[in-house]
Amino acid sequence: ERAEHDPSEAAPDSYSFLSSLLQLEPEGGRTTMVTSDVNGMHAIRIGEWKYIDDVHPEGLSENRLKQLRNFKPQLYNIEQDPSEENNLLETETRVYKKLKAELERIRTTEPDRK
Repeated sequence: ERAEHDPSEAAPDSYSFLSSLLQLEPEGGRTTMVTSDVNGMHAIRIGEWKYIDDVHPEGLSENRLKQLRNFKPQLYNIEQDPSEENNLLETETRVYKKLKAELERIRTTEPDRK
């Protein structure tokens, strides 16, 4: 028996991805996904594109900052390059600007669920 999910107990900006796991049609939600790696660096995925931003999170130790100092933003077509080996940032500038702007919009906008 599956427990019912109570959306009022979810994080303000979270959506269930159960339909994705069950390979069902999604029920609303987002068309984007934002992730954070172990260093706190953000990436956004929209469709076949993934953009990895170079904005360092606040509060990192000086040691971590040194490790990330030379990190450059990256853009990949995940469907054509699932191993993320071919950075398309310089050749797909329109896509890069779109994903960067969307990531910044998400960062600066209040959560859309209360």
